[in-house]
Amino acid sequence: MVNTELNIMIIDDDILSLETLHRALELHGYRSTKFADPRIAIKEFAKDRFHIVLTDYKMPGLNGIELARLMKKIDPQVKIIIFTGYYDKEKHEQSIKLGVHNFLCKPLDIEKLIENLRTIEINHKNSIPNKRTTEKNISENK
Repeated sequence: MVNTELNIMIIDDDILSLETLHRALELHGYRSTKFADPRIAIKEFAKDRFHIVLTDYKMPGLNGIELARLMKKIDPQVKIIIFTGYYDKEKHEQSIKLGVHNFLCKPLDIEKLIENLRTIEINHKNSIPNKRTTEKNISENK
């Protein structure tokens, strides 16, 4: 079962981690697009609609918080999860103030990540107006 409603972007300069996370998401029914370079990812983000971004914190060029800041300017509704092998309370607090959905430590607990994705997915589905209800409300107001 593939979740076709959510478009997920994964960014990690560690190719093995990137591939592993991409495959883990596929096994749980999610489709994702992967990027090893955060500068290329931000260009693609500006062109395409991504609902969720999963990004490493420490990468050459842009770190996860800088990337989140740029993405939130493009799409304030995007849900971003930053993961890091170097937990820092100050960075965690900074990312939450920026509107990052979560800040997770490596090695990633895939079940915890999937739980986060399912929460985002439920909230996303609940925020989409029901077409039938919307059409009914429009016809009642005529």
